[in-house]
Amino acid sequence: RYAVAFLVQTFTYLLAILAWLPFQRADLLYTRDLFIGAALTLLRPRTPLVYEVHQVHHSRLGRRLQGLLARRAHVVAITSYLAGHMRELGAARVLVAHDGIRAARFDSLPSKAEARAACALSPDAFVVGYVGRLHTMDMPKGLDTLVEAVALAAQDGAPSDLLLVGGPPEGVEAVRRQWVALGLPPERLHAAGQVPAGEVPCYLAALDVGALPLPWTEHFAYYASALKLFEYMAAGCAVLASDLPSTAEVVRDGETALLVPPGDTAALAAAIRRLRDDPALRERLGAGARGEAQRYTWDARAAAIKAFVEGDE
Repeated sequence: RYAVAFLVQTFTYLLAILAWLPFQRADLLYTRDLFIGAALTLLRPRTPLVYEVHQVHHSRLGRRLQGLLARRAHVVAITSYLAGHMRELGAARVLVAHDGIRAARFDSLPSKAEARAACALSPDAFVVGYVGRLHTMDMPKGLDTLVEAVALAAQDGAPSDLLLVGGPPEGVEAVRRQWVALGLPPERLHAAGQVPAGEVPCYLAALDVGALPLPWTEHFAYYASALKLFEYMAAGCAVLASDLPSTAEVVRDGETALLVPPGDTAALAAAIRRLRDDPALRERLGAGARGEAQRYTWDARAAAIKAFVEGDE
């Protein structure tokens, strides 16, 4: 059902573009859609084109069209893997530009004590947080592994609090059932649900640890540029993440994050214990991540893309 709706939406949008664009003046065309990019290549062959690539297309048609865009367009890739793939298809002009954050959202963060009071969290708890959708394109994002790791870490120390900010509600309820089944205290699981974007920085400021426990999939390993990672960094959280290529090109293990093998409950639990028992480590990782986050603002990304395109003119 969703696939059909997506195809109809793409096709009708493409028809609208084909009807509208010939009558417009454009100095530059920019798209992240494969089929629209191919159409623009044929429709406006002399106008500079930027193709922002977010995935590898494996079908024969998809590979052929990506090859066409690789040779025709300036390519902006959101991960290094995607950049390498486009070079293999013939791209000569490639820029890696990860996603990022709007810096102004993090300019006036409350203190941890203020944030915890606003979010109804204990000032003394060790709080691990996960912010964002619990599934992407029907793919789980490792929350089951995170809950198992919290339970394992609690066997030799105080149990952690887990804060979930996001949904959908049925996903949150699945986490809650697992939490209770593992014997964890119900009052230590906090589910804020889906909150307005403007409130997210306050929840982030309340965390000790921002978790990104992604499993290994082709998408997460090679194509993902997780917004929550950059937001954790900007808020000064100690980042705890799966050691995937897409993550490891943004943060460094032991310097701006702790990275653990994807899906490894024991390693994730050990990292939770380490962060729980070492406030100085949390402080150092959070400070390093926040400093690094300044490289990943939308303004910095736009400036880099602009310089990249203008450099070939």
